[in-house]
Amino acid sequence: MALSSLFLEPIKKLFLFAALDDRQLQEVLDTSHILPIEAGDVIFKLGEPLNYFYAINKGSVKISLVSHDGNEKVIEIVNAGSYFAAVVIFNDKPKFPANAYALESGEIFKFDRKVYLKMLDESPSTNRRVLQYMGGRMQKFVGEISDLCLHSASYRLINYLLCFIEDDHKGNSVTLELPAAKNVI
Repeated sequence: MALSSLFLEPIKKLFLFAALDDRQLQEVLDTSHILPIEAGDVIFKLGEPLNYFYAINKGSVKISLVSHDGNEKVIEIVNAGSYFAAVVIFNDKPKFPANAYALESGEIFKFDRKVYLKMLDESPSTNRRVLQYMGGRMQKFVGEISDLCLHSASYRLINYLLCFIEDDHKGNSVTLELPAAKNVI
């Protein structure tokens, strides 16, 4: 279903659209869709042509690859208010670099790649914001690669779990609610 003006506020909060003017935001609404998802739904598969990128309105999505021996490796769990498959839109002939599956029921926004690239051509401020976003993603992944190379699995697990503890609870007993099932994490 196409997006109505009801979705304007959540879209304006999404980093990649925050610098768009009213005309551009209306074009996003006119050319984008909201898709209901159920746990286990396939959103895209590795190697498929990438004509759209996504953001989560409600729910969560797992981005994964399957190893040669058939084991699934989760790359990222994406939650409401976050993008996925956005960085690859800049390739000349983009293809999805991984698989994406819904982890729970919810809704995702589906944005047209060509429309968005046209907007970037028209908006230097949006271009700068996108570069900031991509730089932040690169820093995050460099940190993850560093952790994988330099730290043990136990250290990485503890560090991951500590991310869910608020500063005012450190040193006290806490209960953690994980964003996904233990086997996914």
